[in-house]
Amino acid sequence: HPRVVTEIARDFSLFADASYGYPAIQVVTNGGIQSLEDVRERIRSDETSHVHGAMVGRAAINHPCAFGNVDVDLYGDSSSRPRTRRGVLDQYIRYCDWQEEEYQQRIGSTQAESCPNKKIAGLCALRQKLVAPAFHLMVGEEGNAAYQRLLKKLVSRAQRHPSGQMLMAAMAHLPSHTLDKCCDTHKPWHVVTQEFQDTHGKSAGVGTKRAGAMQRIIY
Repeated sequence: HPRVVTEIARDFSLFADASYGYPAIQVVTNGGIQSLEDVRERIRSDETSHVHGAMVGRAAINHPCAFGNVDVDLYGDSSSRPRTRRGVLDQYIRYCDWQEEEYQQRIGSTQAESCPNKKIAGLCALRQKLVAPAFHLMVGEEGNAAYQRLLKKLVSRAQRHPSGQMLMAAMAHLPSHTLDKCCDTHKPWHVVTQEFQDTHGKSAGVGTKRAGAMQRIIY
């Protein structure tokens, strides 16, 4: 799959031409994708393009709700029901609790007694990884700043706080209308960035640093 990080990334014709010129090769594009609309444009199949797929990384991490309707929009799954942000977090918190319980059982009491510091470090790392995917779930919504601020504070004390408890505490800082909004109702990314820059200055980033393979870890 080609990935171009220069200005050429905005010229999709490069990928379309490659896919059309070499139909036996499955061309998968990534880079520069910000929304489901971008994905639909990239994977169209017509007389000029046969791109097989599109990879989405940072955009899905930074604004997960923008891709929350992928099953319906791209795969036509009519059985997929829109979920609220509250519903997503409630289900994810149960997953976090299960993951921590599995970790505790996997480590076992023997290692806990012989290497207690290693167990604590491993548990803290697990909690940070578990909290991170939900960090941007409220991007563009009322209460997001308080939600993210508290998660950053709590994740720095992961030794004391299970991941599920961190998320529950952060949820308490969100108004009900934010939590009960369906995930497929969201602000486009360009609106989110514009509002952030209007508030914090044109040179401000929107709080979505790029940090390599484990970018999802809260920074």
